[in-house]
Amino acid sequence: MELTFEELLKNEDVIKIAKSSYAKHASAMYKIDPSKEYMKSIIYEAIWLAQKNYKSDKNTSFLTYVHNRVKYICLTNKRDYINKLKKAKIYSFYSKAADKLNDFAFYHDSYKDVFEAIESLNEKDRILMTEVYINQVTIPDIASQYKTTERKILYRIKNAIEKIRLRINN
Repeated sequence: MELTFEELLKNEDVIKIAKSSYAKHASAMYKIDPSKEYMKSIIYEAIWLAQKNYKSDKNTSFLTYVHNRVKYICLTNKRDYINKLKKAKIYSFYSKAADKLNDFAFYHDSYKDVFEAIESLNEKDRILMTEVYINQVTIPDIASQYKTTERKILYRIKNAIEKIRLRINN
């Protein structure tokens, strides 16, 4: 199958497979439907990558390559989107924490100790502390979100608080 990129874009089977694969994999990625331009860009990129990587001697259909490329792009975008959300949660934690710490300031000479203590926690614990103390999410809700027990969540919170206390007092 030695078709040009333009010919592939006009091929109904290629476009049909790309759109159905996009619908399947992107629907799991977004809560809202992205723009048609975004969909087109993913499909064009997938067709271009499929054309670039297709090997007729592998005894695999070109359409399989298209499907797999769309899936790969959607999953990569989902991973990047999740990482962006995690970073936003951490940023949100720091900005909300600064507001909450105004009442807490008289216990310590500066905010530096508190922020250093919070930064010393691993990412999961920082997010957990944000959910509990800043966003005020209940322990049962967090346990169901993380698919674990309330006891484990409480244990993590207790350990995180102890780490913060030790860090501030040293």
